[in-house]
Amino acid sequence: MDLGRSDRHRDEMGARMRVESVSNRTLSKADIEEFESRLGAKLPRAYVDHMLRFNGGAPTSRDFKFADGEDGSTLQYLFPMYPHRGLFDVRNMGLWTGDRVEESFIPIGIDDGGNYVVLGVVGSKHAGEVWFADHEDFPEDDETPLMDGLRKVADTFDDFLSGLHEWSEQA
Repeated sequence: MDLGRSDRHRDEMGARMRVESVSNRTLSKADIEEFESRLGAKLPRAYVDHMLRFNGGAPTSRDFKFADGEDGSTLQYLFPMYPHRGLFDVRNMGLWTGDRVEESFIPIGIDDGGNYVVLGVVGSKHAGEVWFADHEDFPEDDETPLMDGLRKVADTFDDFLSGLHEWSEQA
């Protein structure tokens, strides 16, 4: 598998983060614009930059904490737009909206337990923020607010990537 390297994102130790490819296709700005048009929402710039460089990917450091400092989960991979293996595809995930349009998210990744990592789209109340949707806690009815099933991970996509680390008892 091809391994990419990010000059922008660094792990907690300051090392360059390596990202394992999950797609054999490089994205163009036209691909992103077409996706945003179908989605009906704009994606945060940091996420777009990552997608243009890696088209999703599986960072080598995959564990994350929640914004409150509690242990979070282990990211399996970030969804590509065009996967080359039988993986989820971000184009088919759709936009999640709560009872108010200002709560709009797109699933961008999955953890080892089948839970989603979601990103607030531009113009939403939580634009650019990264949240975790545990399928066991997620509202199953239309009456429970969307936010009741989400837990904040990071203020920005860059903060999310920078906070990925390898699991250790001290982390």
